[in-house]
Amino acid sequence: MRLLGRAGRRVCARVVDRVARAARDYAPAGRVRFVAAGRVHANKGTGLILEAAALMRERAGIDFSLEIYGDGDLPWAVDLAHSLGLDDLVRFGGWRSQAELQQIYRRSDSFLFPTWEREPFGFAPVEAAAEGCVPIITGGAGVTERMVDGVHCVLIDRTVESLADAMQRVCG
Repeated sequence: MRLLGRAGRRVCARVVDRVARAARDYAPAGRVRFVAAGRVHANKGTGLILEAAALMRERAGIDFSLEIYGDGDLPWAVDLAHSLGLDDLVRFGGWRSQAELQQIYRRSDSFLFPTWEREPFGFAPVEAAAEGCVPIITGGAGVTERMVDGVHCVLIDRTVESLADAMQRVCG
């Protein structure tokens, strides 16, 4: 996947003052690394992410990992991951500083942001994109006013199936 990460190319000018890093390798050793960061809550899409991961696991031949960072309703999310049989696939990392998140985005392939459609403007997808981490975003979220589907991000409907399909496309 090479939507982002070309040397010297600006990502979302005037939103993130950063020049994208040099081209990078995606899915080292064939494993796609998905990441989500922000408030861990149903309206932010945490449940959708976990259910999409379970659906992805059912699809044969897809090797991926999922890391979720942030505070909020962690007991609910951990219980849901466990009930979906994702204990060995999902890692909850808690709150991280901005500098730590930048490092996380650099080593991740795709940023999951299936937030509620009324989200005014979440900066996290833009920050992830600036590090070469391809965002998968709910189509009606405010950040989509600055990010173009197929150029800066992958836009989805806010459903488990749409998210899992986009994750599968990122997997190649």
